[in-house]
Amino acid sequence: MTLNMGSVPTLASDLGFMSKEGLNVKVVEYDGSPQALAALEGGDAEMAQVNISPVVAEVARGARLRVVWGNVNGNPLKPAAPSPGGGGAMLVSSLSFSSVDQLKGARIGISQKGATNHLALVSFLHKNGIDPVTGVRWVEGGTPIERVNKVIDGGIDATWTTSQTLALFEGKRKAFKILASGKELAEGGGIAFLVVVATAELVEAEPQTVLSAVKALVKASRDFSEHPEVWVAAATKRRPEVGREAILKLWEQTRGHWPVNGRLDPGVVEDTSAILVKAGEVAAMPSAPVKEWVEMRFVDAALSELGAWDEE
Repeated sequence: MTLNMGSVPTLASDLGFMSKEGLNVKVVEYDGSPQALAALEGGDAEMAQVNISPVVAEVARGARLRVVWGNVNGNPLKPAAPSPGGGGAMLVSSLSFSSVDQLKGARIGISQKGATNHLALVSFLHKNGIDPVTGVRWVEGGTPIERVNKVIDGGIDATWTTSQTLALFEGKRKAFKILASGKELAEGGGIAFLVVVATAELVEAEPQTVLSAVKALVKASRDFSEHPEVWVAAATKRRPEVGREAILKLWEQTRGHWPVNGRLDPGVVEDTSAILVKAGEVAAMPSAPVKEWVEMRFVDAALSELGAWDEE
């Protein structure tokens, strides 16, 4: 479980937000979006929180998926709040690198091709004159923590990671280099934000179940935004190896970014899809109109009942 907005579904279940909506939820964790989507499409899961990129790719291939909630505060292409200092994603490398152009031929660690940590670097490498197919060596496998350790130990040269993972490496900050900041990665065109998807079959057969889940996610996001101590306690229980003080700092980094309204409208998804295709992260635009696979009715119904919150 990531120690940021990505924790909402898991902790919404842990803290009873789901059960209060009449749902009996079991959270199953996977190493990345491709694995979670495979579980969803294979019938091993009914809903999944994943990055937007593989969702667009799967829909373009004809998968019957429905986006039902966006884990983002406001428009992900134009964030309502600036990224907090030191927060977000970054590219870390061994100390032997001093600039991005030196990555040509480098070994870059990822969980697997198609995962967020892979796709987020594709357009960034393109922008910096490096072919993401032939210009680097992708090394698949390992958790985010294991990949940073491989950078330190010399097993790989670089990897995409987050401030949440680096919080576990406070005593080793001099053993690696932050080669590109989250701002630089974003300027390279990479988009990495989370959505909750369900199968079309679930949406059609059990719309009340989906609505109940969305309401629970909105309520949990608002509680975590307003009451840091609630989130810190629950996150510490899930990730005790990080420590309460570090997790409190991570809440501060997440301030202003909680998905209190679960916003993700079809226009934003369409614009995002076009950017992903242009950047080479997704092969083609889905042929189905975006309004057919982005089901805003659940977020709209939840906000109609709960009211919209100020996103500042």
